[in-house]
Amino acid sequence: MRSRAAFALVALMLAWASGTAAAPTTQRPRRLPSPVKMLWLDNEADPASWASRDAVAALLDKARDAGFNVVVPDTKNMLGYVFYDSEVASRPLTWKGKPYPADFDLLRVVIEEAHARGLQVHAGLNLFAEGGKGPHGRIGPVYSHPDWESVVYDRLATIRLGDSVSTFAATVNDRGTAGFSVLTRSYGARVCAADSPACLADGVIGKQASRWVSANTTATHSVRFQWTEPVRLSRLDLHFARGFPVCDLDAACDGTTVAILRGNSLTSVSLPLENAPATGARCLEIVILNPGADHIARIEEARILESGSGRNVAPDAIVTATSTMGRTRALFAVVENDRITTPLQHESDLPDTGLSIPLNGAVIAAEDPAAAAWLGTISDTTPVTITAEKVLLPESQHPGGSLVYVNPVHPEVQSRNLAIIGEILSRYEVDGVILDRGRYDNIKTDFSDLSRRRFERDMGLRVNRWPEDIYIPANPLTEESMTTGPLFDRWVLWRAKVIRDFFEQARAVVRRHPGRIFGAYVGGWYPVYWEVGVNWAHESYDPRRDFAWAPKGYRATGYAQWLDYLSPGLYYPVVRKGAGAPDTDTVEGGIELAQRVTAHSVKLVPGLYVPNLNSDEVFEEAVRACIQRASGVMVFSQTSLDSLNRWEAARRGLEAVPVHLE
Repeated sequence: MRSRAAFALVALMLAWASGTAAAPTTQRPRRLPSPVKMLWLDNEADPASWASRDAVAALLDKARDAGFNVVVPDTKNMLGYVFYDSEVASRPLTWKGKPYPADFDLLRVVIEEAHARGLQVHAGLNLFAEGGKGPHGRIGPVYSHPDWESVVYDRLATIRLGDSVSTFAATVNDRGTAGFSVLTRSYGARVCAADSPACLADGVIGKQASRWVSANTTATHSVRFQWTEPVRLSRLDLHFARGFPVCDLDAACDGTTVAILRGNSLTSVSLPLENAPATGARCLEIVILNPGADHIARIEEARILESGSGRNVAPDAIVTATSTMGRTRALFAVVENDRITTPLQHESDLPDTGLSIPLNGAVIAAEDPAAAAWLGTISDTTPVTITAEKVLLPESQHPGGSLVYVNPVHPEVQSRNLAIIGEILSRYEVDGVILDRGRYDNIKTDFSDLSRRRFERDMGLRVNRWPEDIYIPANPLTEESMTTGPLFDRWVLWRAKVIRDFFEQARAVVRRHPGRIFGAYVGGWYPVYWEVGVNWAHESYDPRRDFAWAPKGYRATGYAQWLDYLSPGLYYPVVRKGAGAPDTDTVEGGIELAQRVTAHSVKLVPGLYVPNLNSDEVFEEAVRACIQRASGVMVFSQTSLDSLNRWEAARRGLEAVPVHLE
C-alpha cells in the first residue's frame, strides 16, 4: 500500500505535468540562432568540478570565446538526479564519492551567467534512464520505485555449480569489465592476457581482449612480429579500436619500410607490402607515430598475409610491443565436460601464447574481485555447467549495461518527466528544453506485466504465449539468432507509438509556455533505431519504402513534426562520403539521411561526439560539415573538449557558414 507521502508526490507530479501547479510565465519569443552552435555541458563525468558560480562562469567564458551560442546543461542526468531546485525530483548528495553542494542550483546559475554572455540555455533532460548499476553502484530514484523498472527478456549464459548455486555471465565471447565472461571456440582458439600484444594475432576483431595499449599511451610505440623462418609477405590488414583509427604509422620488414599510412580516418585498412623481400622476412614491425593525447593509438587485430597462399601468418609469429595497458586482473578457469580441468590461473600468469579454449567446453574469466572470489570456491569435483536460459529480469538484476531504464508506458514515469519539464519551464528562464534518452534501453525491454496489459489493450489483441509470441531471444552460446514471433511487428509498432504519444504530451507541456524551444537528442542511426522503440522521422515519411523491418502503420509513429529542432547523434569517425566508409556511416551521409526521413521539416542540429573524431583536423572538418549542410552543430561535450584540448579546433570549425539560406 502506498504511503500518504507517495500519493502526495504523485499528485504534485500531475499538477506540474498538467500546468495547474503554476501559471505559465509570460516570456519573450525565443528563436534558435542560425546557425545553431550548441555545446552540451556534461554533468555526469564530474559534476562537482563545476558546482560553483566561478567554475560555471569560467566554463561559459570558454564556450562563448570558442563561438558557441547555445549551451545545454545536463539538468536531469542519466541516473535520474536533477541539478535544480525541484519539488518533484531529488538532487544528488554525493557523486563518485565527492560531496555535491546541497544549496547549489546549477540550472539557475547557468542561466544567469549564460544570458549575461549572450548564450541561450536549453535544459537537457534524460527521460527514461533513472538509475545506475555496475561501476555506478546501485543508485538512482528507480530503486525507490521498483515498479517503474524495465523488465528485460533475454537468454543469458548461466554458470551453475552442482544443482543449486548459479550466476549469469555478463558477456559471452567478449571480455567484460566486471562479473563473468564466458569464452567458447566461437571467440577463438585461445584467449590471451588483455595486456599481451599477442592479442593482435588472436583472430578476435573488435573485442575487449584485444585492447593491448592504454588510452593514456601518447608516445610513439611499436609492435613487432617475428618468425623463426623467413616468410614471404604480401599484405597487412589492420583493424583499429572502434571510433579511434590510427592516423599515421609505418611498417618495416627486416628494417626496410614496406608500407606507410598517413592521415587515416578508417577503422580498417589494407596495406600492400610492395617492397617486402622476395626471399621472405623474419620480422615485421609496425610503428605508430606521434599519437598525441587525442588518440588511443591501438591496433585491435593484425592479419599478415603470405604471398601466394594468402594465409594469415600473424598467429605463427612471436609478438612483442613497446607498451601495454597493464590490465591483468582476471582469474581464469577452463571448463570441459562439466568440470574445471586445470588449476585456476591469474591473468598475469598466462603464457604469451594464451590459454587454449577447449572444443567441447569454455573458459570462464572472473573479471573483478567479487567474481574471482566466487570462482575460487569451486572444487575440482564440483560439476560446472554452462547453459543458456531464457529469463525475465528487472534491469537492475541483468548483468549487462551500467544504467537502469524505467518503463516508458508507466503512468508515474510519464507524469514524473512531464512534471519536471513543466516545473523547469514555470520556474526558470530557460530558452528551451531538449529531451535525451526518450527511448527504451534496447530491443529486450520492456516485458513487464504492465506492458503486456497495455499492449493487449492498445492493439486489441491477446498474447497467448508471453513473451514467445513477440520473439525468442538469441542464444549467446550457440550464436543462434533471435527468432521473431507472430506478434513481433505489432510489438515494434506499439513501442514506437508509446514514445510518440509521450512526445506529443511533452510538446503540449512546452506549448503552455509560449516562446520556449522544444528539441530532442536521438541516435542518428535511423535504420536500426526502431530497436529502442523510436521513430524520429516526420509523419509524412514512410519507412516501408526503404526498410524491410518497418511494420504496416509505422509511419504514423513519427514525431519530428512536433519539434523545433532535432539533434541526431552522428558518432562516425569519417566526415565525408566517398572516403572509404559506407556513406551512411559518415557525418555527411548521416545528415542526408536525417534530412530525408524528417522531410526537411525540422531544423537539424547534428551531434558530434568529440573522441570519435581522431584528430583536431577531422573534428574541425566535422563541425564545418554540420554547419554548412544542416542547421548547425551540437558538440558533446565540454569534458571532451578539455581532455582532448579541442577548444581551438572547435573555434575554427564554428567559423563555418551555411552553404544554403534557410
